[in-house]
Parts: sequence; structure tokens; C-alpha cells
Amino acid sequence: MSHTLKVLAKWMEEEEHALVLYLQEHTPVAGDGFNFSKKDFNNACQHLKERFPNQHGGEKTSSTCLSKWTSVHNLGVCLCAAQGANGIPQLKEESFAVIDLKKASGFM
Repeated sequence: MSHTLKVLAKWMEEEEHALVLYLQEHTPVAGDGFNFSKKDFNNACQHLKERFPNQHGGEKTSSTCLSKWTSVHNLGVCLCAAQGANGIPQLKEESFAVIDLKKASGFM
């Protein structure tokens, strides 16, 4: 039996920001907790394909968009909690799109 290796999607910072901004614009659809449906992530990956036709690495699918959103959203929640615990004014979830993901990852 032969196995084919799946090429991992490589996310450029601009693509991460575009995903978060797209989902932010569609938050009313998600309801409380930013729980988006598979259809929302299908639409988000289509948006990315149109905006960034020359993507690097594997294809960005609804599954990879969900995974990226989960990690970005969880990072934002952790940053908010850490700020509150340290007496620093907390970010609002609406501010997640402006977090520099590379710098923020140093907190984890």
C-alpha cells in the first residue's frame, strides 16, 4: 500500500490577517463564542483563494482554516487572560485581528 504525504498549508502573515478579518466580518453568523460552521470556513477558504491566488504549501481548505482560526482564537483568549491576570487592561476579542501573531506567540 502506498502512502502519499499531505503537503501542509503554509500561512503568510497577510493570509492569517485576512482569515481573521473575514471571520470577524461574519461573526453575527457564528453567534456566541465565535463558533463558525463548516460552511463559514468553506466561504473563508474560497475568500483566501480569490485574494491570494498564489498560495504557498498545501491548499487551504475549510479544515485548515478551522485549525488556523482555532489556534489564533485560542492565542487571543490566552493573551486576554494573561493581561487581566497581570493588571494590564484586557484586549477585547474584537481586537484579535490586530495582534501580531509572530510576536504574540512568544507569550506561549
